[in-house]
Amino acid sequence: MWMMKLLGRTPPEGMSCHEVGDLRRGTDFAVTEPNTQQPIVPAWSSTIDGCRLVIRGVTFRTCARLALIVGTILTLVNQGAVIIGGDPSVATWLRVGVNYLVPFVVSSIGYLAPFRCRPERDQTDR
Repeated sequence: MWMMKLLGRTPPEGMSCHEVGDLRRGTDFAVTEPNTQQPIVPAWSSTIDGCRLVIRGVTFRTCARLALIVGTILTLVNQGAVIIGGDPSVATWLRVGVNYLVPFVVSSIGYLAPFRCRPERDQTDR
């Protein structure tokens, strides 16, 4: 919620972040400006909601490009000699897959992190 306030993007008056961003009810809170080409990223609150956003493809366009670049560099550095030498095994190709998967997951987390809506705590709880 603090990041949304920092960006000047807050839920409509009288609604909490959870009411507008509850993916189980299918209501999305757009955190982009109107009439722009930027993607709509709904507010989310749990790990399951974040995974749903990744599965729905919210992060795909941005994070796939990054994973392609970083994964290729990691593959060349870590498995390049084995692949060029002509001796890649199944384990080598699994490592190559992980070289692409890890940057995609990490960049997806980073992409969604500012839009996470955490429950606000009472000041008396501290």
